[in-house]
Amino acid sequence: MKNLLITAMLLCCFLGSGSPLRGESHELNWIGHWQGEGKREQLVLEIKKDFEFLHPDVKVNFIFNKELKGPGKYYKERVAHAIAGMIESGNIEWDVIHLDLPIYQLVAEITGDPDWGRKHLVNFADIPGFIETVKPTIIDNPHYISQTGGIFPGPYVEGYIHTLWYNKAVADTIGIEIKERGMSIDDFLSYAKALAEYNIRHNQKISLFNLAAWNRLDGLFEYIYRSQLDSSQYSIGTSFNLERAGLFLDTLHIFEKLAECKPALNNGWRDVDWEEFIENNLQGKGLFTSGGTYLYGHFAGKKHGADMLPVEPPFVKQPNGLIGSYVTVFAVMKNSKNREDAIDLMMLWSQPRVAQRWVEYTKNPTGVQGGINESLLASVGKDKDVYDRFVTDMQRAYGEMPMLNLSIPLHVFGPNCPISATEFRESLALILEGKLTASAFYNDLLDKVLLDQQKH
Repeated sequence: MKNLLITAMLLCCFLGSGSPLRGESHELNWIGHWQGEGKREQLVLEIKKDFEFLHPDVKVNFIFNKELKGPGKYYKERVAHAIAGMIESGNIEWDVIHLDLPIYQLVAEITGDPDWGRKHLVNFADIPGFIETVKPTIIDNPHYISQTGGIFPGPYVEGYIHTLWYNKAVADTIGIEIKERGMSIDDFLSYAKALAEYNIRHNQKISLFNLAAWNRLDGLFEYIYRSQLDSSQYSIGTSFNLERAGLFLDTLHIFEKLAECKPALNNGWRDVDWEEFIENNLQGKGLFTSGGTYLYGHFAGKKHGADMLPVEPPFVKQPNGLIGSYVTVFAVMKNSKNREDAIDLMMLWSQPRVAQRWVEYTKNPTGVQGGINESLLASVGKDKDVYDRFVTDMQRAYGEMPMLNLSIPLHVFGPNCPISATEFRESLALILEGKLTASAFYNDLLDKVLLDQQKH
């Protein structure tokens, strides 16, 4: 009886989607995500199974992004090159692609076209019933579609809060207690100083930050930058703003102070792949790493995983909201030969029951409507762990404030910001490594902005 009920529910979901049964055999080529990430991997495989049940005439050729061959140590680089290759050749090998903001930005850099999404991806705003599945905060904020060529490229399944993670075993060894809430910049600098002194006394090389070729220092920078504002009212600058430029430079100077901790970054981080990055964190080779709440899926359940704890990033004046976002996970190539099947798969991801499973499985928010409210879900029960408490605390404290992750300093230089996301992250790393001064970086950006203003 239970199986019959499940079958009936799935059929109702299918019939409600408006997708006709197809008599002919089809193939759907799909680049998946979340391999090796516990219940995230479980979810994507569950959705694949659901889709195959609802579409028995479709053969799904599925591969995880980490299994994709191509240039780049980091799997998102390989995905980006695969997408760019399809755009350049016109040969659409993959109907459904893995797509998030870093991948979109990488493809834009490879192709030289920041609007490639509008030209080469299905705009789900044109798909009947899709917009109703998206949370209003995404629809009402033009920042979201501005990042992907002005379109809605797919369901915003994944939400995250950008934070710091620290290794408690390392902190205990050094003899410091990390504030998990309400950490000031002075607190943060004191941790860096204590680590540097420990390294000298014990001839160690524990890094302040543990990074990989994947580098998300921009999230930490943005949190510190925003914390210097007088209020939580935060908007993207539409033109160069001298006052904000001063705060931008002040934040760069804070990174310069952190660079005094030796080593601020792990040696050879640019050649460290994702799996090695995770293992380095678990083994305590760094005190902090900068990333999102999605790292929970990489640490939980692994040896020493309980040592990795999320903490609120440091502030200067006051915290002014969350750095985070709702992101698309998958998108459909516009010229896909199996476009309708691919759209059906995306609409399956857009259902409330999937949103509910996402929140339950990952302890992260979602941009899909209709699931159990994240804050309520996280607060129910007495056995919630440190990850539940972190997400709950952050949402309670800042849930009414803007949540954005700009990746590049649009808030200072406006839409004609003269630096890409990759270049910005690399520059922050160079400052931490002592290879670039805050003033030199700032003056170079300022010169480019002023030159652009003269041209226009």
